[in-house]
Amino acid sequence: PGSSLIVVNPGFPDPFGGNSGTIAQPLPPSVLRLADDLVNPQIFAAQTAFSYKLNKTVNFEGIYTFKRGLHHFRSRDINAPLNNVRPNRDFGRIQLLESSGAKRENSSELRTNVFYKGVNVYGNYRMARQTSDFGDFFSLPADNYNLRLERGPSVFDQPHKFSLSFNFDVGKNLKISPAFRLESGLPYTITTGRDDNRDTIFNDRPFGAGRNAERGEWFRQTDLRLQWKLPLKRFGVNEKLPVNLTANVKNLFNTSNLVNYVGVQASPFFGKATSTRTARSLDLGLSFGF
Repeated sequence: PGSSLIVVNPGFPDPFGGNSGTIAQPLPPSVLRLADDLVNPQIFAAQTAFSYKLNKTVNFEGIYTFKRGLHHFRSRDINAPLNNVRPNRDFGRIQLLESSGAKRENSSELRTNVFYKGVNVYGNYRMARQTSDFGDFFSLPADNYNLRLERGPSVFDQPHKFSLSFNFDVGKNLKISPAFRLESGLPYTITTGRDDNRDTIFNDRPFGAGRNAERGEWFRQTDLRLQWKLPLKRFGVNEKLPVNLTANVKNLFNTSNLVNYVGVQASPFFGKATSTRTARSLDLGLSFGF
């Protein structure tokens, strides 16, 4: 058991001063318990696929995947306030870890491979939907007495993913491989920033707002790989030594792909991203053959 002090509407930089609305609430000891019927999570998966060769240069592949997960771990506070009063006043939160979470995934993927006049083109499009009714093991729901409200997109749900890459030679010694990716933005949740239901957890959502109901901007990135063959002659031997010089450029155009959006309505950064994915980078490699 542990005790906590919940500060509502804290001031800054002193959380207990400078704000007339500041309320400090001592919280009785809280405990974490395991449900008596706790079992291991289960995942059922089914997949079907096809491959179709249109002609000598074009080939199609399709994959459909269904996944259903049961008995995933999630938590709820079985001592959450009812009418602002906790059922057991001797305790604060009584967090129960249960194996009652569920998730589902449906995805369809289409792949195309084209080889024409020395140019290899590979395309991939994936349309998917991932839903769940839990976050991580120990995160608590917005309403501990109505867990159905937690059902929504999974944290990594991306309805659309598209990639296109090329591979071709320029002359005898240079190979160029550009690639482009386009993906749906990741979801995030809108919260009020207040403890509206007095459960001492600041994850309350506005009326009608679901979990992970908002999305960030689309992800866009172009990469480039270059490979040079530099044949060198061995000393005293009429034989060439293969030398390969490679350059990998990630995020060639240094596109700002924003992530980690703030969903707290009370924050001055509400609806804005706080970071970006990886900026442009260059990796060089040199290899020898013997």
